[in-house]
Amino acid sequence: MKRFLALGLALALLLSLSACQTPHTATQPDPERSAPVDTTDPADGSAAGSAEGSVEHDPADQSAAASAEASESVSAMLIKEPELEQQRGPRTFGLSMPKHATLTQAAVAEALEKRLAALGDSLVTAKPASDAQEQIAQLNALAGQKVEAIFLCPTDGSALEETVTALSANLPIFGFGEWDFTPDGMISVIRSDDYNAGYVCGIDLAERFEDGGDVLVLDRPDSLTMTERTQGFLEAAEESGVELEVKEQLEVQEHAKDTEKLVKEALKEHPKAVGFFAASDRDAELLLKATAGTPCLVYSADGSPAMKEQLGKNPNLAGLGAQSPALMAQMLEESANEYLDGEAVEEEQSAGTFLITAKNVEKYGTDGWQ
Repeated sequence: MKRFLALGLALALLLSLSACQTPHTATQPDPERSAPVDTTDPADGSAAGSAEGSVEHDPADQSAAASAEASESVSAMLIKEPELEQQRGPRTFGLSMPKHATLTQAAVAEALEKRLAALGDSLVTAKPASDAQEQIAQLNALAGQKVEAIFLCPTDGSALEETVTALSANLPIFGFGEWDFTPDGMISVIRSDDYNAGYVCGIDLAERFEDGGDVLVLDRPDSLTMTERTQGFLEAAEESGVELEVKEQLEVQEHAKDTEKLVKEALKEHPKAVGFFAASDRDAELLLKATAGTPCLVYSADGSPAMKEQLGKNPNLAGLGAQSPALMAQMLEESANEYLDGEAVEEEQSAGTFLITAKNVEKYGTDGWQ
């Protein structure tokens, strides 16, 4: 499909922080589709657990400022208003989401609903599922409502694999969110470049502290997305050539009180820390409370409106490795409609990520996602 190939080439040319990906076989609308190949290799510098193929990051080409400038050009070129389709009638799609969706996942779902409405299409949204069994029931119910395709953000990708494979024989399914593999039969999975979201934060920190310093990291090992972001940050710090020493990598779960306690203890033990990275904006909010009155800078990887609003106002917030829900929603909508129109669709697609700081936040706005 020419449009997605052009998208990939544009990202590669314009983003100095982009990754070189191995090509993937395009999926044709064929009821006897073969299983996609998982080319994951976390050891080669690719995002850990990702099914996007081998990715190499060259620190010599990394520049946070260049990333921000290039990403603005890419966003302006690739994110476009939906074009009304005159040669077909309205279509009906289904959407299934987890109850505890991340900020980015929820923003993608909202952007997707608005985009489909602008096209005159309908979206049947299931009640957010609390676990895999509930989501399986929802997927079967959506199939019974004669939707033409389903957009699926999983509660547990592995637990949904059998259901996805069975339903995909007659119903195309398009995934986003946390998938560490592409289920057999799924038409396409669209992910953010989470590794790069962390990487641009690490590079920016290194550029601010050329003499080095102590660094702290807040990670969520139970989340593939967060792990990839953390990996990008850590490898940027290591490859920057600046003596940034990671003193602690705190592993936290969902309990905010426990996280806040760990953060405060780490700051007491390392009072000269120059930077603290959180793999999500929700966790970064706790860091901003804990670092108030200290010189420690905070980085996060999401780019939510609430965090963008604090850039330039909160002296501790340095930068955000930003996702683009608008671009992901566009890629999902275009993939689904083009597949239904008989075109080939890439099995694995990546939406670019980039750095937002106080210097460029006005270009993205603070009243919504980018």
